Amino acid sequence: MKIHDVLPIPDILKYKTILCVQPHPDDNEIGMGGTLLRFKTLGANIAYCTVSQGKGGSNTLRSEELVKIRQEELRNAGSFVGATSFHQLNLSDSHYPDEKEITEQLVAVIRDVKPDIVFTVDPYLMYEAHPTHRKTGMAVLEACMFASMNHFPKPDASTEPKVHRVEAIGFYASAKPNVLIDITDTFEKKLEAIFKHESQFDAPAHVQLSQYLTMQAMNFGQKLNVSTAEAFKVLPMVLTHMMIESETY
Repeated sequence: MKIHDVLPIPDILKYKTILCVQPHPDDNEIGMGGTLLRFKTLGANIAYCTVSQGKGGSNTLRSEELVKIRQEELRNAGSFVGATSFHQLNLSDSHYPDEKEITEQLVAVIRDVKPDIVFTVDPYLMYEAHPTHRKTGMAVLEACMFASMNHFPKPDASTEPKVHRVEAIGFYASAKPNVLIDITDTFEKKLEAIFKHESQFDAPAHVQLSQYLTMQAMNFGQKLNVSTAEAFKVLPMVLTHMMIESETY
């Protein structure tokens, strides 16, 4: 008997309430824009949560001006792929937040949205240099667990929190995916959504990112015998605590 006989890999497209947590505006579209458009077609309720405001995304614009632009781009791109609610964590871009800061605020978002599955960046991506990406992925793991515990955030809370149990977590930008989603019909719209973040991509970056994402999607698509696909590491929440099989699941 194998772990998949005991815990089958979830069919992620069956989920109806989706929470996508991104370190910065644009990460969700880059990592899973095609799949989000599939969820949109299926009538899923899609919520966005963004950890940072993206003040560091330009060397030429003043931070206040950039935040206003990026927030507008975030909502335009998110709405395009199907997001209907947007949550922004109250964290400063002037320092890299620690996991505890992110986790505590994410628990509140999860209890509010009540998602079936939460998507985010894979914190275990080797050579990932950006600390906010690594910390966001780990904080989401922790928040999905703590959201179901009534003693969190602290045992002496004056009112009992409305706990919520997340069924599964899905990591995009993962080097160890176990789920492939056909995005043949949505890939071009994925690119359209990404480049609604105009402040982040000049002409050379636009070309390079398009080429890279096309290559990646085609490579994943070959494994699924389709034109293009996106890949995820998906874990049932039960596999996120003291389960040695999670790495190879």
